[in-house]
Amino acid sequence: MAGNPKIYRDIGKKARDLLHKGFEPPQPWTQFSFLDMNCGTTSIFQLDNVIPGINTRFKLCLPDPHRLSKVEFQFFHDLAGFTAGLGLRPKPLLHFSGVYGTRFFAFGADMSFDTKRADFFKFDAGVSFTAASVNASVALTDRFETILATAFCTMDPRTQTGVGAEYRYNIMKGKSGIYIGTQYALSPSTMLKARVSNHGVVSGLVQLMVQSDLASVITSEIDTRDLTKRPKFGVTMSFKPQITHL
Repeated sequence: MAGNPKIYRDIGKKARDLLHKGFEPPQPWTQFSFLDMNCGTTSIFQLDNVIPGINTRFKLCLPDPHRLSKVEFQFFHDLAGFTAGLGLRPKPLLHFSGVYGTRFFAFGADMSFDTKRADFFKFDAGVSFTAASVNASVALTDRFETILATAFCTMDPRTQTGVGAEYRYNIMKGKSGIYIGTQYALSPSTMLKARVSNHGVVSGLVQLMVQSDLASVITSEIDTRDLTKRPKFGVTMSFKPQITHL
């Protein structure tokens, strides 16, 4: 199963990480700078092979365990991967996803069910294609209301240099959006990224890995369609929770 998606979130992940990961700052943006320190704590515990082939993962988030904490079951096979999640709240959210395929082609679906409202508030399905250094995906998201197409091309694996593109079209609203971006690893601990959208917004990002579980991200953004607006700058700190295998 090496090289192919293990879970549904892996479909389109390379392009999604390049174009969105780190660019979305905490709200609200300030006109000059912000410093966001998330003082919450996230702990992840994983039980491997409780039943042959099935992993159980517990995610505990403080100080609000009922809103974000959950338990997830994962099953991986050579050609397939399935997950089932349950939010730790009185009327929990249920999550199911599955993916099947090879390192060249895979397809899958992802859905979430709100037990309080008795409603499927999320239902997505997508396919991915991989050939040499190119990875592409097409998905129907927002309960099949949006078409999402992505592509990522690795230019130089040694420096993690790559380019990515995303096209999003909302069928119900008739609106579309395009992102194009690139990334380059200046050093093992420093990643540079830039992106531009069809709305004329240009963004840049510098990610510094202070430690293996601590990252600092510096972002900037300018609207080229309205240069009277002040550029936006931001600084965030994030902690990556370590997975404890029990």
